[in-house]
Amino acid sequence: MRSLLLPLALLAMVGVARGQVMTQGPVTGGVTPSSANVLVRTDRDASVVLRYGTDPNLATYTDTTPIVTNSSSDYTTIVPLAGLTAETTYYLNVLVNGVPQFTASPYPSFATFPPTDSAREFKFVVFTDFSNLKSLTTTTPAFSSAAATGPAFAFIGGDFDHRNPQGIDAKRLMFQGMYDPKSPYMSGFVPLILQKMPIVHQWDDHDAGENNLDRTYPDWSISQQVFQEYVPTYPLSGIIPGIWQKFSYAQAECFVLDCRSQRDPEFDPDDANKSMLDGNNLGATGELAWLENGLLASTARWKVIFTSVPTNTSTKFPDGWAGYQTEWNGLRSFINDHGIQGVVFISGDLHLGAVDNGINAGFPEMCVAPPNSKSVAPHCATADPGIWSEGYFETPCSGFGLVSILQNPDRLVLQAVDQSGVVRVSYTVNSADPTPTPTPTPTPTPTPTPTPTPTPTATPTPTPSVTPTPTPTPTPTPAPPSITMQPADSRVMVGGKGRFSVKATGGLPLTYQWQKNGTPIVGATKTLYTTPPAVKEDNGALFSVVVSNSSGSVTSNTAKFVVRGVAGPSLVENQ
Repeated sequence: MRSLLLPLALLAMVGVARGQVMTQGPVTGGVTPSSANVLVRTDRDASVVLRYGTDPNLATYTDTTPIVTNSSSDYTTIVPLAGLTAETTYYLNVLVNGVPQFTASPYPSFATFPPTDSAREFKFVVFTDFSNLKSLTTTTPAFSSAAATGPAFAFIGGDFDHRNPQGIDAKRLMFQGMYDPKSPYMSGFVPLILQKMPIVHQWDDHDAGENNLDRTYPDWSISQQVFQEYVPTYPLSGIIPGIWQKFSYAQAECFVLDCRSQRDPEFDPDDANKSMLDGNNLGATGELAWLENGLLASTARWKVIFTSVPTNTSTKFPDGWAGYQTEWNGLRSFINDHGIQGVVFISGDLHLGAVDNGINAGFPEMCVAPPNSKSVAPHCATADPGIWSEGYFETPCSGFGLVSILQNPDRLVLQAVDQSGVVRVSYTVNSADPTPTPTPTPTPTPTPTPTPTPTPTATPTPTPSVTPTPTPTPTPTPAPPSITMQPADSRVMVGGKGRFSVKATGGLPLTYQWQKNGTPIVGATKTLYTTPPAVKEDNGALFSVVVSNSSGSVTSNTAKFVVRGVAGPSLVENQ
């Protein structure tokens, strides 16, 4: 009997062990100076306890109250931690049905954030547009290169990955694969990023459901459910669908946009009815109002806005902000009219590491390359690369973004970095504080010198005169036109359409006449001119615009039309 019971006991132990495992996690997000949220997933119903402490060996620790996972949430749970100490590293172990999932240090860890409104020097890294796991054939050093910079947190942008998952099972499998340390060719992502620092995540089209999806996508509720099952977030709006959220780190306040679930279809007319952020017409409770109110109320020196699609108007039309210019111009005017300083945008979707100083959209922007792209130069980008004032890189196509916030003097540095950790494009945004206007010292009013009172003189009787005819008040001459934003170069592939725009002030009405190589273009009389489909002979053409009113006219600078696909020197700048 004893010999029979022993094998049965061993089999029971094996069965229990197989049923008591963590399959994904811990992944930490929603971190503040005093709290955090930690994702854990098990392979079946199980009791989960999170053990945490400041001792790297967890000799002393605190255990959370057990939480039971179940199939309704795909055996995931997000464990909240509260009462933490600011700027402190916490180490984690996960107990599944009482069994520790890590047996020794080094344990997974994360660090809490500094107190709000404090000032620190820090860095964070950005990954976006992951290749489909099933298509990978080689690993990437991007994750180890990024971890070596010592980031405070990692922002993970959209297209995580590119499989266009349909249905709840496919959407869950996507996250399971991305969080699995055993996934092939994802060297370092789980142990060096997900298990070593806080993350923040937003979706885009290929991970939320399908290419170029918008508010009309029928499965938004499923996408939202899976996102909240697998992503430890900051507080969301409660609107479904919707993942916009914000957080602060020292002197930076960060706004995470949802550029998909609220947007109108990209081919709708670009007018006041077309929106990227409020296509569902939520008004005061919607994402656009949330962003504007948040920017207006923010006292942070830096306002970092994560947009999953580029703001740069020279590329990704109409899927990017270039196709939503009415709303973009309104948002830009709101920021400028209210004197909101220190606004920077971080974008993805173009699959290109690039930086612009703001000349192309109004604010500094960094577009981030994929960490594990399968493309090769000159075909990294998913659209024409566009014009980037500081340039872009294409050799290799893979990389990440690095943002450094520094002091003395205050500045924010945008760096597009390749997969090996080499900075390829960099731009420094200077202090967010506006230059103060000196208050002039008042000039003392002189004391008047007294004068003798004159002897009164008799007033003569006035001679009547004819009342002159009043002179009409002349009509004021309108201010002559002045160009406030010059046309920028445009780059397209053969068959693409170039876009040139201008902004001007002066007495109304203003008229516009676009020219190609000095010759007026028939019908091109608006602030925006879109070319016909480009042919190779258009390469190198120069476009300008004459702005006129009754007081005169002014001609803009020329902008170059670069048509890719034409033989010639490389068009990549500032690599």
